[in-house]
Amino acid sequence: LSQVEMLKHQVEAIAHAQEAIAVARRVDDLFAEVNARINLMTEQAARGSAPDPDELIEIVDRAVDAGVYDEAYRGIVNLIWAAPGYLPLDRVERTAVEAERRTGATAPASIGPYVELSKAALLFLPAGRWREVDGALGENVEGLATAVSTRLVWLGLLGGMALRRGDLKAAEPRIAELQPMALESGEAQRIIPMASVVLPWLLV
Repeated sequence: LSQVEMLKHQVEAIAHAQEAIAVARRVDDLFAEVNARINLMTEQAARGSAPDPDELIEIVDRAVDAGVYDEAYRGIVNLIWAAPGYLPLDRVERTAVEAERRTGATAPASIGPYVELSKAALLFLPAGRWREVDGALGENVEGLATAVSTRLVWLGLLGGMALRRGDLKAAEPRIAELQPMALESGEAQRIIPMASVVLPWLLV
């Protein structure tokens, strides 16, 4: 419940995440504790509280203890999405690199492409590291960007980079697919990044 509410930025997400953490600790359910702590960190950031990199490292360590590597990487990617505006990009990147190292494993296929595209969109692109963005948008990425959340980031990056380079013809089909898909999600975290690409394209 807290995860669904977090995705929709409902205020109830915080209380439900705190309750879930308490229950999980009472019954010694590491997976449930990790899941709820990620939800809590993410929603608190959406409401004005900076995420703590040290807490993220602790969450990842707990996830590894529980053997839930997809949750470990969900924690990393949620930090990448939650931290900009609070923490310098290099601090976020260092934390993500350290957290990935501590997992001792590559990201599961279910979340790996989303992690890499999120780094490109939220760490590399704002820093002007376009070559690394291009690397994340390599030839095989479209085939991996099948999950809706992953495809939304991929479309925004691909369309946005084409727009930045003045290639409106290449940008158009990606942006045309991106806009209705993001609106359909009903999630601010999808709609606002979409709008930051679609509105300049419409203006041009």
